[in-house]
Amino acid sequence: MHSDSTEFNTNSIPNPLISRRDFVGGAAITGAAYVIGIPGLTTAKLLAGAAKRIITPNPLLPVSGGMGPTHPTKEKRGEITARALYLTDGNTSIVIVGLDLLGFPGVLADRVRKRVPRVAAENIMIGSTHTHSAPDCYAFPDGKGGHTGDLAFMDRVCVLAAEAVNEAIDRAKPAKLRINTDEAKGKIAYNYYAPDLYDRRMSVIQAVGADDKAIGTLVNYAIHPEVLGNSIGILSPDLIGPLCDRLEERAGGTAIFMNSAQGGMVTADNRDLSKPKDPQRAYWEDSRTWEECSRNRRWFFLCHL
Repeated sequence: MHSDSTEFNTNSIPNPLISRRDFVGGAAITGAAYVIGIPGLTTAKLLAGAAKRIITPNPLLPVSGGMGPTHPTKEKRGEITARALYLTDGNTSIVIVGLDLLGFPGVLADRVRKRVPRVAAENIMIGSTHTHSAPDCYAFPDGKGGHTGDLAFMDRVCVLAAEAVNEAIDRAKPAKLRINTDEAKGKIAYNYYAPDLYDRRMSVIQAVGADDKAIGTLVNYAIHPEVLGNSIGILSPDLIGPLCDRLEERAGGTAIFMNSAQGGMVTADNRDLSKPKDPQRAYWEDSRTWEECSRNRRWFFLCHL
């Protein structure tokens, strides 16, 4: 598998090209195209900042896996969050925001952008992890003339996401970027309808300060965070929570996840291969527990990036 390893050193600090093994001392993952592809952004005098906010509702709200009724919750596992990474060269500024939600419609994204006057709205990119264990922010119709969303929660998410962005801007400091793409190996994801047909590539961008400590690590990988799903009474970031926790423990800084091409459908590999459900169609029983979300071997490869 071809591996691209590139470092943009913005402070004339001598540092060789990074290897996979160097990466999750501060591994960073976000599609490189999201950052390098912004017209006008250079790495000559790069500043970077990152921040996050907890958006878990209190009291807990029902969770949504898409169209149809929401499901009540009785507990939470992990915290759902809003995470922001800010990059600027003094002329062009961009922000990448990751939300632990099923989705986040444009009308809400625009509310966040209006609260961040220091960055052009078109340069604030907001994405959702697509966890199936968070409240509905789409306000799906409930079939009774109403909808399944909680408007106060949506407003609160907009406020907190903007707070995270503004704090990231305030915390910006000289930085360099570390970028890598490689194959993510192990029992992480699979295609539910064609088990071996999925994109194994994972990309990482890490902003590192002059002290060589991670500021923010952005991960880009295709996976449905639905180990828990929406039917077992748990509100959760699903497997993305443990991923970000592990990155922050190992690398420092703030971890952010941006989903890639999940298709129909690349999902978390929580299959119990000892329990076939339909051998002819290649279906297995699965494990829907927080322990499976946190399974060490799922993200073990990050230690070797």
